[in-house]
Amino acid sequence: MPYVPHKGRDGKGGQDLVHACKKPYRLLRAGARWGKDVCSVADFCQKFAEMLMEDYRDKALLTPRVHGWIIAPQMSLTDQNWRYFIRFFPESWIVKPDMNERKIYTINDGLVEFKSTSNPSSLVSVGLDLLLWTEIDQSEQPDKMIEAWANLFTRLQSPGRGPGGKGGLFLGNSTPAGKSIMYKLHMDALDDPANWEEFHFGTMDSPYITERAYELAKKSMPERLFRQIWLAEFPDDSGELFPNLDKICVLEEEKPVPGRVYKAAWDPARKQDFSSFGVRDSLGNMVYMTRWTGVPWTIQLDHVQSLCSRYNNCVVDLDKTGVGETLPEAMGQRGIRVNPLHFTNELKSAMVSKLSLLCEQQSIKMIKNEFLWDELTSYRAETLASGMTRFSAPKGKHDDLVTLCLLLYKDFNEPTSTLPFFGKILGVKRRG
Repeated sequence: MPYVPHKGRDGKGGQDLVHACKKPYRLLRAGARWGKDVCSVADFCQKFAEMLMEDYRDKALLTPRVHGWIIAPQMSLTDQNWRYFIRFFPESWIVKPDMNERKIYTINDGLVEFKSTSNPSSLVSVGLDLLLWTEIDQSEQPDKMIEAWANLFTRLQSPGRGPGGKGGLFLGNSTPAGKSIMYKLHMDALDDPANWEEFHFGTMDSPYITERAYELAKKSMPERLFRQIWLAEFPDDSGELFPNLDKICVLEEEKPVPGRVYKAAWDPARKQDFSSFGVRDSLGNMVYMTRWTGVPWTIQLDHVQSLCSRYNNCVVDLDKTGVGETLPEAMGQRGIRVNPLHFTNELKSAMVSKLSLLCEQQSIKMIKNEFLWDELTSYRAETLASGMTRFSAPKGKHDDLVTLCLLLYKDFNEPTSTLPFFGKILGVKRRG
């Protein structure tokens, strides 16, 4: 096998520890870029090959003779696992790789299937010898996935399955994303140490991660997010990137008050995505929020101009990343006070950190809206190979309202955003 497990940094926290474990159920909780996918697939290949060679299966009449699943939250996340399997498993032992059906047939009637957890009710099977569940905490519908896990666990107990017919094997891996499915399995492991082993490794346990990448991540990420992604720790609260939303998203729309200073933000879009607009007051209270889609630019500008005028000629922070300079110029020609911003990864990271901190401190209040709530709770962070962090919505979801909030609160509570003093400071000259 063209794979050599690393032994961790200074001989600790290595992939070799996972492979050496003999317990049937193993949980790999590891920081981003530690190497959990390559480790898990290599382990899967080794154990699958060993079961293919077992003589007792000839008498057991198992169909297929050896049956394994590799599952992930989205089918796209199984692509890399597919490539690892094709690379690691003996080429001469592969009879038919069917990428369309996501199945690999092997000698001795072996079958490996790659599946998505996006439809939990579809995770039904005959008995399983081996189950690899990768990126567990990226799975959606956690309540349904817990039910699906009960079904999967039962399939591992099917008669004759697993090494020597003594029960199927499970290996799950993930970087924590709150206290979700991974946390539930973590508690299962604590309750049954005879059958479960949990491995907890941080990103820096990998010998291939540089100190520079570590310091960059620690500096650019909110502490709670850094502890989840790099240290693989479960958070003290529910774990969303933006906590306390039940206490923050409580407001109703508020009409403008004469003389009050407001701040607006606009995340524009023309066709496929939503165009989102919102307003807050100087106390951090969101007083207005709306969004639309498929509306021509001229009509959108009319709408924004009217709303800015309505809220006391407020300044608008605009995300110009996808629209260039034309839209800000058109706004200026209409008399709209606009502050155009181009989103870089560094700027976005700083804005996410700011909004996360404001939510943690409950320093702001936002409008109660189910779409806003859904986007804020599902917003994700992904650590890239470079050590940088990419923030985005999960596949199939939108993040326009998150971008709106990032713009709306990026300078809240900073000295430059405090209300100006419009009066005069008078005094009496002292004698003597």
